[in-house]
Amino acid sequence: LEAIGQPVFEALRRESKVTHFYFLDGQRTCLLRVHRPEKSGDMINRSTALQAERTGKMAAGLELGRLGTLTLRVVAPVRQAGVPVGYVELGKEIEDVLKTIHMRTELQLAVVLRKRYLDRESWQDGMRMLGREPRWDSLKNGVLAYASHESMTNVLAQVADEISGSVAHEMRAWKVSCGDKKLRVTALSLQDAGEREVGDLVVVRDISGEQTEFVRM
Repeated sequence: LEAIGQPVFEALRRESKVTHFYFLDGQRTCLLRVHRPEKSGDMINRSTALQAERTGKMAAGLELGRLGTLTLRVVAPVRQAGVPVGYVELGKEIEDVLKTIHMRTELQLAVVLRKRYLDRESWQDGMRMLGREPRWDSLKNGVLAYASHESMTNVLAQVADEISGSVAHEMRAWKVSCGDKKLRVTALSLQDAGEREVGDLVVVRDISGEQTEFVRM
């Protein structure tokens, strides 16, 4: 499997920034992590794998990992003579998607995850592994898991606790002042494949120029 899967994984990683590639048996036991072949033999109980097993069809969605990172995963059943014999799973860290949106639109983006779905020690280890400073205590209800720019931290501090401590929502918006800038902050609910509202995608747009032009007119 590794000999077959490794060239495929390298192509997917190069062309589409795929970061995870699994082969699972019919009981969802990991036969091989192509991206990490030294680790196998554990059972995969993520929502996407359970859904693929339950429906017999391809399943996809965001999954909150053990280290508190969000990964887009897709799991497809494998059949032999019409009988399910296992599953193939691909995963991609959502940061690549967010970076692409940021570069194409110049919007500032951030991900705020709710602490109640995270294990503090595991999340801090995950942030260090990614080369980031873990700031668990910066916010009361949530953690800043990703920001497209360091200056986002000051903006988020004003709204993130309200976002993370609020009831379930689809979208909320604020106008925020940051120095001499006027910003519009929108929070979009992030749901994982198990339909838990695990955090928010925060989108920040600089509307200083628009407001100045409006006042001038």
